[in-house]
Amino acid sequence: MMLNDREPNACMDRPGSLYLTGDGICSEIAPDVFFMHDDGLAYVQDEKMQYFGSGARANVPKNLEDAVREACEECPGECIFIEQD
Repeated sequence: MMLNDREPNACMDRPGSLYLTGDGICSEIAPDVFFMHDDGLAYVQDEKMQYFGSGARANVPKNLEDAVREACEECPGECIFIEQD
């Protein structure tokens, strides 16, 4: 996971992944980017809206990059990905 000057995206559950979890670790570490939905699964959000579904992406502000990186590393289902545009 390399981050450069461009704003990264947090991505949940790339298409084809079967590893979504409802542990909620990501929402504890970075609650401004990850949230738990009523269905028991974690999804991503940014300042504009909440994003649902496989492959959903949210912009990650510079001040939250370290927390998102930690959430990605701690996710037991390995369903968080950081993508650089």
